[in-house]
Amino acid sequence: MKGPAARMVAKRTTLSCVGTICMALMVSAQPPAPPAPPPRPAHKPQDVSQRIRDIHTRLEAAQPASAEERELKSFAQRYLAEAEAALAKHQTFFALSLADAADACRRPLDHLAEIDRRPGPAPTPQAVATHLRRVYFRLRLCNYFLKQIPQPKPDRLLDIARHFYQLAQESLQTGRLANAELYAVSTDDLTHALESLAQAYAPPPPTPPPPPRPPR
Repeated sequence: MKGPAARMVAKRTTLSCVGTICMALMVSAQPPAPPAPPPRPAHKPQDVSQRIRDIHTRLEAAQPASAEERELKSFAQRYLAEAEAALAKHQTFFALSLADAADACRRPLDHLAEIDRRPGPAPTPQAVATHLRRVYFRLRLCNYFLKQIPQPKPDRLLDIARHFYQLAQESLQTGRLANAELYAVSTDDLTHALESLAQAYAPPPPTPPPPPRPPR
């Protein structure tokens, strides 16, 4: 083949080679897949059982003063009961994650009991504002946490957390700094409750492949 036809074929071949090289470079430039997460830590059943009992004792002593606080106590009681059932089935990680969620639902009851009467010096406006910025991003993550939790999803926990965040902002703007910090901490606790539930229901990490055999 000679003349223009040969030059056209050569041009097409060159473009095809360039395209193949570009694709290979693009593939090689892709970041490697992240490694599998580490295996879940082992926990002694007796330690998990003791944690459940401790949370139960503190929860029974709590005196909720509002409808939202009574809802939180109900959530904590529910997750504690589920933690006990999981532990009875020897599902220690599941049980501990549920217990962590229960405790995170309980802790705001302690914080809110101090509203308008927390002793000691109040935090600075800068400290409260910094805390609220961190809590804001934790709230954004809660939409992801909820997606990992099966039905019935605890959407109400996120609603209450958002309400506490709003109260924290209002308290900061009106100079009630101690109250603002208490509401911020309560919001943060509920984001950790949702995170613990997401961890509880997350599938276990894949089993790592066996190490390669040494050469003979």
